[in-house]
Amino acid sequence: MRKQVRSLQLAVALTALLSQHTNGQILSLGKCPEVAVQPDFNADSYLGLWYEQEKYPFIFEFGGRCVTAEYGKNSDGTVSVFNRQQNVFTLAENTIRGSARIVEPAKLAVKFSIPFEVESPYWVLGTDYKSFAVVYSCNEIGGLFNTKVVWILTRDRTPPVDVMNQAYTVLDTAKLTRSYLIRTDQKNCNNIKKLLI
Repeated sequence: MRKQVRSLQLAVALTALLSQHTNGQILSLGKCPEVAVQPDFNADSYLGLWYEQEKYPFIFEFGGRCVTAEYGKNSDGTVSVFNRQQNVFTLAENTIRGSARIVEPAKLAVKFSIPFEVESPYWVLGTDYKSFAVVYSCNEIGGLFNTKVVWILTRDRTPPVDVMNQAYTVLDTAKLTRSYLIRTDQKNCNNIKKLLI
C-alpha cells in the first residue's frame, strides 16, 4: 500500500510539473525558499553578454554547449533576452529570443514565445556586473512542491578561479546547494560557425 501511495504521489508531482510548464529541473518538497537578491541592483550595468559556466540541470538546454545570454534594453523599458547555444549532437546553433520585465529590483520575469509563452522568475542573487552573476529561478506547484534552477554566468568565457569562488559564496550564503551544478562546456566555441559550414 505504501508503495502505491508513493507511486501516486510521484505521478501527481510529475503531472503537476508538466502541466505548469515550469522550467525548473530540481524538484523539492514545499514552497520556494526565501532568498536574498542583489541589493541596489543596477539593470543597466547588468546588460550585455554573459557566458554560462555552471547550472542546475535544465531541460531546455539539454545537449547544449557554448551557452551565452545577451541582455539589452527595449524601448518600452523591458529587457531584451537573446540566448544561444550549440547542440552537441547536431552541432547546430540554437537561439531563442525573449524579453524580461523588472518586477522588483533584481527580480525579473522572463518570457519566451517558444515552446510556450509563460513568464518565469529570474532573480539575480549576486553580481559585481563586471565578472560574475548568480541567477535563481523557482516555481511553486500547488504549494506542495517547487522546482529550482540556478545559473552561474560570467563575463569571460574562461573565468579565473577567484571569480567562480565569488559566485559559489553567493550560493552558499543563499543556502542553495552546489551539488546539483553541472559545468557548461565553453571550449572551442569560436569554431562553431566553421563546424556548421
